[in-house]
Amino acid sequence: MQIHSSDLARRKPQQTSHQTAGWKRSATCSAMKPVPCVSQPRAISLDAALDGSRVNLAEFYRKSEQTYAEAISISPERADLRYGHALSLIRKKALSDAIAELEEAVRLDGRSSRYKTTLAVALDSVGRTQEALGKLDTGAAARSDADITGLALQYSLKLQWLPDALKFAERIAHLRPQNQQVSDLLRQLRQAVNQK
Repeated sequence: MQIHSSDLARRKPQQTSHQTAGWKRSATCSAMKPVPCVSQPRAISLDAALDGSRVNLAEFYRKSEQTYAEAISISPERADLRYGHALSLIRKKALSDAIAELEEAVRLDGRSSRYKTTLAVALDSVGRTQEALGKLDTGAAARSDADITGLALQYSLKLQWLPDALKFAERIAHLRPQNQQVSDLLRQLRQAVNQK
């Protein structure tokens, strides 16, 4: 039996067993689609310890700044919450508050190169390039990370610290030996450093 849309309009809507089990009809088609049985705000109210739900909800609604602030009030020692809060503050152009949250994320999880790199970029964006360079983990662990080394090279060049820039360019040349731009930069830096 085929049902036409005109038949559906005449019928009184009834809740099917599929709808009560977390399925409902899409507004644009008659196919059954899964929907969450419990909304995230309801899940959070049922168990305030669901920090992961708070993180996902914050990103989902893009009202993340307030949601992260609430989550941090419950779990202030979670570096991932501090980092997410910082990103939401960056979206709002509240860079000084974002930098404070990024510094807290780095304090809570000093091993995260992502937190350190984001902090360095934020510091550089407000004119604190020397401090940004100092926040990058440029030690032995970062020798194999071309992104961190590239950022350190960029900041060294910006500060005109040519011997440091040369050191970082040599690391990148080792990591990317086929890159002609890196080879050219390395040659130029060697000439500049040797002329001094």
